[in-house]
Amino acid sequence: MSEAIIAPIAERLRAKRIFLVTDDVLQEVAFPGLPWPAGPRTMAPTPLVERFEITSIPSASALAAMRALRRPQAAPKEIAIFADPKLQPGKWGSLKASGDEANRIATLVPGEKVSKFLDVDANVTALENSHLENFRHILFATHAFVDEKHPDLSGIVLSDVDGSGNPRNGILPLLDIYGMSLRADMVVLSTCVSAEGRNVPGEGLLALSRGFLYAGARAVIATLWEVRSAPSATLIGEVYLRVLGPQKAHGATALRDAQLALWRQGRSPRRWAAFIMIGDPD
Repeated sequence: MSEAIIAPIAERLRAKRIFLVTDDVLQEVAFPGLPWPAGPRTMAPTPLVERFEITSIPSASALAAMRALRRPQAAPKEIAIFADPKLQPGKWGSLKASGDEANRIATLVPGEKVSKFLDVDANVTALENSHLENFRHILFATHAFVDEKHPDLSGIVLSDVDGSGNPRNGILPLLDIYGMSLRADMVVLSTCVSAEGRNVPGEGLLALSRGFLYAGARAVIATLWEVRSAPSATLIGEVYLRVLGPQKAHGATALRDAQLALWRQGRSPRRWAAFIMIGDPD
């Protein structure tokens, strides 16, 4: 894949950033993990993210439009977190690692600027009442699914039981995401396949990530395949440490640095390359 896509233009890639405008199956390629094609064959390959910040955008004109529509006033609160929802037995796997990481992320900013929803509290009603338009960052560390036949019914999985164990609606569908009004700098979907969806000619992928961009988020970090809870929690923790900590890094820079940190620890790209930045990286 790298030899086919990157090698022909490798000598022209000299900037710090790459903006990807892809179509069809190329929308499913994990570019951050592709090996850099240049150099002797005896050298260990380095991933593309070692050289560049990589962001996917619908088109160059779409990026310009997103920047033109930026709201002049920043949201007053820092981060809303939905993680480790309480789920009926047997339907979905445990996400305890996401809850532990959510607690650590919440300590990075003053308590009055954080809204954290875990276990049974990470439910649809809480989300609807949380005034997400007031947050600069939104994190979903939950499950998600894609409905290929009816993409508008793809959704994020939240708690589907109440405090007494009674069933309740636990799905936030893509159609409802389109109806939100956000001013978030970044939404992180630490879920499975949140960058995947139905490919519609002329429209691109109808994915969860697209819904949040339409709702007003400047950028979304989403995934290209099914990811495991523990390594995902580690990666996202590294991202927020850079975004919310003293460094105050932009999202694309934070994602790149977090992915590089895992790669240098010997972690397989399968554990981190699924996460991609979509939208405006600044």
